[in-house]
Amino acid sequence: MFINWYHQLPNKEDNTKYFAYKTLSTGIKTNLLNRKLNLNLTISDLFNTGKSSGIMYYTNNIQTYNNTWNSRRLNLSASYTFGDNSNKKSVKEASFEEKSRSNK
Repeated sequence: MFINWYHQLPNKEDNTKYFAYKTLSTGIKTNLLNRKLNLNLTISDLFNTGKSSGIMYYTNNIQTYNNTWNSRRLNLSASYTFGDNSNKKSVKEASFEEKSRSNK
């Protein structure tokens, strides 16, 4: 299970002042069928607070903006691993007699 809080502090860049931007996301991951099936469920921007707003300063005017949209998302993903997961790497060591014979 996870919880992610993203918070961008108010800041200024060139002629624009950006207000705070914040979102809360959460999710859960589970493994089934001997860890071969992975399921992920994620909810992004749980409270739909991810909004962009600010003020732009120009010589003759000041413009404010407030962008609103539905930024809440639900993602469900699944992955399955086929085949045998065990490590089949085998190490074959030569005996000392074989090593000395090969160096002659």
